[in-house]
Amino acid sequence: LMHKVSISQEKAIKEISGAARDNELEIINLNAAEKRPYANSPAGFAIDEVPLSMHVTGGYRKIGEFLLRLHGDFPVLVRVVRLTMKGKGHGGNILDADLQLIAYVKR
Repeated sequence: LMHKVSISQEKAIKEISGAARDNELEIINLNAAEKRPYANSPAGFAIDEVPLSMHVTGGYRKIGEFLLRLHGDFPVLVRVVRLTMKGKGHGGNILDADLQLIAYVKR
């Protein structure tokens, strides 16, 4: 677990955006808020949390696969705080998704 939080903020954003593209999602925007100290860091570790907002467009299954990838064996510890999806167009399976994420990185 600690190896997942030993990367930089820049690397975390690169990994998350790369995973979205690998799952054929179009990234409309990806914004990072100011990182803040993680209050529950284990003794001897300095961990920050980086709030991220991300808007993507893609198929329902592709969005699901992206979320599973973030949850599974992913090199960054990421928490999905909020997810909202809405259909894009008439009758298709293309969705707009807004995600609020927290990435945990080294200080």
